[in-house]
Amino acid sequence: MTAGPNGTPENDDPFAYLYRGEGEQGAGQGTAGQPGVPRTSYNQVSRVGERRPSVPGGYGYPPQAPQPQPGGQGPAAPGGRAASRQAAGAAQGGGPNRKGLLIGAIAVVAAVVVGISVAALSSGDDEDKQADDPAATAPADPGGEDPDNKAADGDDKGKDKKDAKKFKTLTAFANSLRLDGGATASTEHAGASGPNGAYVDHMNVVGASATWTFDVPEAGPYTFYIGYGNAGETATPTLTVNGTAQDRKINMDNFRKTDDWSQAWTETYSFVNLNKGTNTLKISCEDGDKCGFNLDKVWLKQGHIEK
Repeated sequence: MTAGPNGTPENDDPFAYLYRGEGEQGAGQGTAGQPGVPRTSYNQVSRVGERRPSVPGGYGYPPQAPQPQPGGQGPAAPGGRAASRQAAGAAQGGGPNRKGLLIGAIAVVAAVVVGISVAALSSGDDEDKQADDPAATAPADPGGEDPDNKAADGDDKGKDKKDAKKFKTLTAFANSLRLDGGATASTEHAGASGPNGAYVDHMNVVGASATWTFDVPEAGPYTFYIGYGNAGETATPTLTVNGTAQDRKINMDNFRKTDDWSQAWTETYSFVNLNKGTNTLKISCEDGDKCGFNLDKVWLKQGHIEK
């Protein structure tokens, strides 16, 4: 066989030099496959299960000598300028981007704090605006209902509820009531609470009466108070509620225990149940009643209230 131009025998395995061990000779060749030149292979074939240390210089090539740097400097550090900068940063106590990452983290935290502060201030402003603007906190009209809560029959329920909350006491002086059957206004005895000391006298005549007509916002129990004067025996007139005489008489005792009619002014009460709207209460002297009293004033409170 004759050697080819690359030193391998012709008509032989052209890759035999790759797995031929050091010191082995090819046909018609020296130790390294070239006459007179010892072979030095850096990528020899290893047996199965055997590891060889890696050889610097790359696959099939001898290692390269480090190149001197211009200006008398030593060989360049592996990795070039980027590696030099990384090494300088490591020498200063951190990586090349450590300072930049720290600044970025601080900026993110500051942005989050600012965002939370702005959201809190905005929420506070909205709450203040709602507190200042009653319309902003008013509930929406559900289902298109009448904002005044008016019923189909025209009753103003909203107004009634408002009046019921405001209702405390209705008061009327006796001389302003409708007087019938001989009852008349008088100022003979002092101490009455009516205008100029007026009160109603001559209630001791059968058929004498004083009728009070008034309105209440809602039906239910009420307490009917009566101011009167009695310096004699206990009086027991009749109370009529909306046209119905009550079985229980009004108790008008001489609570002052006096015979001076100017010092006998006191009060009593009766429980009544009234209708929503207009009602009438009548105090009268009926057959069998004792009616020796003077009538000073009347007033009404919602609910049954024990004195």
